Amino acid sequence: MKKIILLVLVILSIQNFSFSQIELKGGLFASIPFGIFVGGEYGLYDDIGIELGVVSNPGVNLGQTHLSGTAIMLSTRYYFSPKYGLDRFYAGMYVRPHTTLITEETTNFFFSSFPSTGVLTPTSTTYEYSRDSGVGVGFILGKKFVQKNKYFLDFNIGLGRNVGRRVYELEIPSFGFGSGNDRIGLDFLYSFVFGFRL
Repeated sequence: MKKIILLVLVILSIQNFSFSQIELKGGLFASIPFGIFVGGEYGLYDDIGIELGVVSNPGVNLGQTHLSGTAIMLSTRYYFSPKYGLDRFYAGMYVRPHTTLITEETTNFFFSSFPSTGVLTPTSTTYEYSRDSGVGVGFILGKKFVQKNKYFLDFNIGLGRNVGRRVYELEIPSFGFGSGNDRIGLDFLYSFVFGFRL
């Protein structure tokens, strides 16, 4: 294993890249759940980039369900006819390992009088917890708008499959196909980020 890592490092060190661009970016990332994205993109050539970032969601409420989670976003991009390098329309592939923590809230009621008058009074709240984890793999399409070769806006959408997905402890309706604890579902995402070039 050490020999393989050493070989990769040697190849990368002697590789003569014709283009080297580093970008820092951040913004909104919508998947399951919605989150804040922070990451960067490295340009191998003016039309090929590699992006790595982290998506974090401190929490969102959907009715009586609370979702929070984290994900890592890794994508490779090919830019069609870039003007400044790593800009305009692009297509690529992504891998997104993710974990979502789910809290399901249930309010218990009882009738305030007997016989019942139809008035319900909440008495207590119980919570059930689960974890939904897996790896999203798919394709992305997007466009990056660069201003004065320094600042940019980046929009993209992605569609793929959620492989190796597993729901622990609590069975709840979720976005995707299949049932039971092991699921392979649809993985859909989109993001709106801004950033600058170093």
